[in-house]
Amino acid sequence: MPYEDREDGGIGMDRQAEIVRRHTAFWRRDPVDRPIGTTWIGSKMPDELYPAARAIPVGRVAPSDVDVESFVADYDRLYELHDAVGDDGFWVESAFYGIPWLEAILGCPVYYSGETFWVEPIVKDWRDAPEIPTPEGRAWLDKLLEFTEALVERAGGRYAIGATLMRGSSDLVAAVRGHMEMIYDLYDNPDALQRLVDAGTEQVIEVNRRQLELIPPYEGGYVCRFYRVWAPERIICTQQDAAASFSPELYRRHLLASDDRVCSAFPYTLMHLHSPTLWPVEQLLELESLSCIEVNYDDNGPRLPEILPMLKRIQEAKPLIIRGGMTDEEIRQIKGELSPRGLLVNMIIPSVEEARRQMELLRA
Repeated sequence: MPYEDREDGGIGMDRQAEIVRRHTAFWRRDPVDRPIGTTWIGSKMPDELYPAARAIPVGRVAPSDVDVESFVADYDRLYELHDAVGDDGFWVESAFYGIPWLEAILGCPVYYSGETFWVEPIVKDWRDAPEIPTPEGRAWLDKLLEFTEALVERAGGRYAIGATLMRGSSDLVAAVRGHMEMIYDLYDNPDALQRLVDAGTEQVIEVNRRQLELIPPYEGGYVCRFYRVWAPERIICTQQDAAASFSPELYRRHLLASDDRVCSAFPYTLMHLHSPTLWPVEQLLELESLSCIEVNYDDNGPRLPEILPMLKRIQEAKPLIIRGGMTDEEIRQIKGELSPRGLLVNMIIPSVEEARRQMELLRA
């Protein structure tokens, strides 16, 4: 499918139709000739992708410290960079994902080191725990919605806008309570912990919904940030990274219903997992409400072909996305060992030239 430029700076109609056709087949798990390939060029670190973030003052960060307009040039640059590849996905942007938005909205103070953002817990003692979310968090929600509205206006239909990085309920508990305290609470204060899980779940739903209300459809659907998968209706990505500290029994007791509530609230949902922590897969496959599973192909975890059996298990029931830096041989293994039906490969690559080369390998 030839790459075409439009006069308005967008992509050609033939390529638009081809992307929609392939992504529609992805969700249906229809027979196809090959996997979908999308690319992510450059660093995984948000402040390296968006240098405007470095103007945010070091130390505690207030919503007023985030100047939305200063990010505009970074967003345009990344759109042009990725669109030059001509891969199988639409480019999609969101509010700067380096900021821990949900944690801030719940009331956690946000800090910046000059390279990394983090939050501090606010529930030191269950006896005097504040109501979650706190009133102070409202200003962060306002800033997130301001950022989203500004991006919609700036994109002007050239590229898609999606919801930004949203944590899962376990991640929010770990942020609000502290990770080590959360682990103790699983045994010492399970009821209080569950109330916080429930409060976090409602905020995951509400904050995603508030963003999506501001985002217009793109080519008749919506596009998920990071993985660049298009869906015919609204789509979000969720996760439970802090669940790595749970056992399978505790996951089922405290988190599986949370996942179901989040997934049931939106037409299309994607669950993010890491390759070293794939044990929740069997429980997640029980959820009819969950549309897709994404496996982050981590450098510090098991690699191909070790994780192939679990990837195949996912493919038996749901569409699969694999994301990460991959060698040519690993791309060949994916093509040779996994079905192309319901499969999207999101390749993290250092340059446009390398992205084009690996896309050719995937398409061959």
